[in-house]
Amino acid sequence: MKGLSKKRLILLLALGVLSLTVWVLWQGVLFYRQEGKKAQRREEATEKGIMESIHLTSTQGGKVIWKLEAQKAQLIGNRIHLWGVKITYQFKPKKPLLISGREGELDRKKKLGEIWGNVEIYLESEVLRVSKVYWDTQKNLVSSPLPFQVRGRYEVEGKGFVAKPSSGWIQVKKLKKAVFQ
Repeated sequence: MKGLSKKRLILLLALGVLSLTVWVLWQGVLFYRQEGKKAQRREEATEKGIMESIHLTSTQGGKVIWKLEAQKAQLIGNRIHLWGVKITYQFKPKKPLLISGREGELDRKKKLGEIWGNVEIYLESEVLRVSKVYWDTQKNLVSSPLPFQVRGRYEVEGKGFVAKPSSGWIQVKKLKKAVFQ
């Protein structure tokens, strides 16, 4: 073997470049497959952060003041995002006040919450409907600056209210209509 001819040298170099290109492309495919699996695992971990059938209670002096139930919840930092929310105030044993909504959020640190999506507040035969309420768990206040309607023994329409369920009082900010039957 005296030496490599020019054709053979070019052929060997071309095969080397081709092999190197195939190896780099294969490493790229493997890298993207691994990253895709990592992203899928991160997404699965986020989905796992969702809990179902949640129950929280607040007691004072050994008595339950309110209890919260939700179909699902997800903890995001200090906030708990809730789906299918129901809050029951137990201030009178046989006359609980029920607040329900499609979704809500509760800030565990500030003890403040919001409930929105077809919010209904039931007390005996009255139903108050509003699109969103704010809930202060420390002061036990429920409020909304939005238009609302009450149906039952009374027909009331207004805009904005503040209520303290544990005391049984409500203050209407702007009364539009009130019919007592």
